[in-house]
Amino acid sequence: KEVVPRSADELLKKQVKHQKDEDPETELPIEADVELTFKNAKKMRPSTKRLFGRIENSTKEEKALLLTWYQGKCQMCDNSIISYTGIPHFVARNIINTQHLTIAVRQTTDLAWNSLCLCPNCAAKYSVCSRDISGLYHQILETKIPSSKSTTIVLTIELDGKIQEIKYSAEHFAALKKAIKLIDKSAQ
Repeated sequence: KEVVPRSADELLKKQVKHQKDEDPETELPIEADVELTFKNAKKMRPSTKRLFGRIENSTKEEKALLLTWYQGKCQMCDNSIISYTGIPHFVARNIINTQHLTIAVRQTTDLAWNSLCLCPNCAAKYSVCSRDISGLYHQILETKIPSSKSTTIVLTIELDGKIQEIKYSAEHFAALKKAIKLIDKSAQ
């Protein structure tokens, strides 16, 4: 069953968990990948689309991109866990629950725009604590994509009643911003 297209702002607001009580920018290659994947998913046959229902776990492609961008370093606390094999250990968490995304948008998640690279502790906090990410939409649209790939972009959310910074690499942020714009465009 196809999900009704919604704006990125609406999707981010759906992710809020509470306790009870455009200026022209330089496009990075990842942005073109997001746009191409988005367009190709729209052309997909209905029988193929059903195969790509809800995406439960991060894909190898997502984790590989996150590893390239962050080398396993947590986007929230900056900690890294290196396993006994020497490989960084991290958890990839989705920002927007994929069941709320249209099939065309789900097809772009391999490009990791919807993922965060988190240590297990921050991943658990992100999953179970109260959180308000509704302000991300405006932060994403108002923040310019830096011309230097080495620039870090800092966005904030409310997590467990406190302001929490999330640090993005320039490429990861460019993919996120492009996907948000495409989601909005498809919802019109």
